[in-house]
Amino acid sequence: MSPSSVSLGAVRIWDALTDPVVGHLGDRTRSRLGRRPWCRCLRACMAALALAACAVASVRAEPLLWQTSSEGDDIQVFDLESRKLVRRIVVGPEPHGIAAPADARVVYVALEANGRARGELLWIDPREYRVEHRMEICREPHALAATPDGRWLYVPCRDEHYWVVDAEERKVVDRIHTGGRPRAPALPRSRDPTRSARDLVGVRSVGDDPRHHGLLLS
Repeated sequence: MSPSSVSLGAVRIWDALTDPVVGHLGDRTRSRLGRRPWCRCLRACMAALALAACAVASVRAEPLLWQTSSEGDDIQVFDLESRKLVRRIVVGPEPHGIAAPADARVVYVALEANGRARGELLWIDPREYRVEHRMEICREPHALAATPDGRWLYVPCRDEHYWVVDAEERKVVDRIHTGGRPRAPALPRSRDPTRSARDLVGVRSVGDDPRHHGLLLS
């Protein structure tokens, strides 16, 4: 169901609840301007508010593209319908990896911060476009992946490990050794861990026990 449909449905429910009260008060009102002068003004105001709510819902429903600036310090958000930049979020040095759960309630970003001892992992509110939380993590975190429910994050780092982060508790719970310089992880979008992307190093997550995290080589 679209946000506009929800808004219109809410307006109709409001009308059903308030119409009997407004009608009763209007029947008992007497003035030189008629029986219900204030009622007409009230209805006009309610209609304006309903139209405004629908407009806001329509704006919120527009598809957006979030792009990290790996050699800069910001994230750029584009409206895919108009192909215009609608927001710029300054986050810190070299934002690289970006991921989100299936419901897009939060956006996770890894700051590579080249040349520093540690990078950072960010939690960003996509409705307010603001950073909610920052956490120091390994040296030069690269692209990252999130499980569909948003519980687990997998961050490849320059120390030959994937770092496993509990996104709800906001803490590192495990490190998976890979050797070399691990790059972009690929997560299967179903419960079948064999359905990872071909020719990529994947990771699997089973349940809430961090001991069940491991590698998939496809």
